[in-house]
Amino acid sequence: MPSPQIDLDKHYRVHVGKKGTFYPDKNPLHNSTTEELDALLKHVYESNSSKLLLYFHGGLVSAEEGLASAGRIVNAITSDTDVHPVCFIWKTDWKRTIIENLDTLAHSDLFRKILVKVLWSAGSTLGIEVIGTSGVARGSNMLTEEEIESELTKEIPFQNYRIDQTAKSANLNFEDNAELSALQEVLLREELTALLNERFEIDTEFQNIVQQEKSQKELELLKPEYVGSETEDGKGLFSLAKFIIGAVNVTIRVIKRFAAKTDHDFHPTVVEETAREICIDLAGNWLWGSMKEKAEFMWKEDDFTTPEQEWHVGYYFINRLLQYQQETGKKLTIDLVGHSAGSIVICHLIKLIANNQFDITFRYIFFLAPACRSDLFENIILNNQHLYTSFKCFTMADELEKMDKVFYSIYPYSLLYLISGILEEKSDTHILGMQRHVTGEYPYNTTKLLRIAEYFNIQGNAIYSITDSTAVDGLRCSAEAHGGFSDDDETVKSIVYLIQN
Repeated sequence: MPSPQIDLDKHYRVHVGKKGTFYPDKNPLHNSTTEELDALLKHVYESNSSKLLLYFHGGLVSAEEGLASAGRIVNAITSDTDVHPVCFIWKTDWKRTIIENLDTLAHSDLFRKILVKVLWSAGSTLGIEVIGTSGVARGSNMLTEEEIESELTKEIPFQNYRIDQTAKSANLNFEDNAELSALQEVLLREELTALLNERFEIDTEFQNIVQQEKSQKELELLKPEYVGSETEDGKGLFSLAKFIIGAVNVTIRVIKRFAAKTDHDFHPTVVEETAREICIDLAGNWLWGSMKEKAEFMWKEDDFTTPEQEWHVGYYFINRLLQYQQETGKKLTIDLVGHSAGSIVICHLIKLIANNQFDITFRYIFFLAPACRSDLFENIILNNQHLYTSFKCFTMADELEKMDKVFYSIYPYSLLYLISGILEEKSDTHILGMQRHVTGEYPYNTTKLLRIAEYFNIQGNAIYSITDSTAVDGLRCSAEAHGGFSDDDETVKSIVYLIQN
């Protein structure tokens, strides 16, 4: 059933088209023109509003979802403050694509078989023991593939496990916080190749699966070497050696992440590394990358000599805002709110202001479950603190982040974990909204991350849901899901309280 059309007055919303421009959407209700932006800002100035709030929703949502999120913010702000909200609707609607790709993997017998083998090989090598409901622990090396497949049917597979240091491979004799040496990796690769070679060779079910005709979605998602070249009878030619090498590669990467303490727990880490190995691009770096590109491009500078639909919406907005400031002599108090990937949009806005030394500053910057990379935040926001007065980050505590099961079918953790583990180019990419990445503790104690940790440790800069009853006004949050911050009563009330006082 399609989402209902949200009726939000155009004095409160700005639509951003393809690549951040005024390029018109197929749905005329999802368009903005330069005339409408001019009318919006004229309305703000003529109504004698002295305060403006710019809201940027998350990046993987549809226009309808973006409008719904904007509507909640507008209702709260206009009901309880004298601030005029303007919501940037920059829909990408790519979350559905990610979900569909994950669902394809969840129903792929080929992916499942490789996943099972890597869970066994990585678990056996690391000394992973699965703790059953009775409290009895069993080593991964003792589990049959049928038992591993049964574990995968659980809501959170391998939720209860421990590492038995005495049961791990003899080739993993490194100390805590150490990396594998070149010799250890060679020996480990030989050991794993022998183990997995035997597993693959005796698995006739796997060999049949490989030769079966794949669905179109599976063919589009999996790397060609893991699909096989098609023969006249519609079956695929494949090399067993490629699967063995691939499974060994995944197992090595999982082990390295556990050694470096950058794992996302056992099952999620194996899913992440298996997907990276056999998928062309789960979300498409083009897809997640295009979303980040749009967040940046909407602020791209124009000389306004090209056709209007090629002008960049954000830059036009800032340009007109500067003109109104100059014409009226009135400088607005401006607050910024960015949810999820909306934080990326704000980072690039700050970059635009800083690079051009525009006469615009901000009062509050609010990040809600920010999906921006930590290095982007450190490089742009922390290096330009003269451009804003106060910063607040509302996000979930790590234990709650792990309970936010966005993709039940195959991946048990939150969207931010998925972004960090799969969608970004590097495994365990540091994401600002993930508490684990801003603790300042090893391995997240590089110079840049320590700087962020110190900033977040300043009283009131970071608010982790769920706050307790002692939390003061303006620092309360009870969101229990990544997508729930814009309609979380405590979070919205905190924003309203701060901008009104």
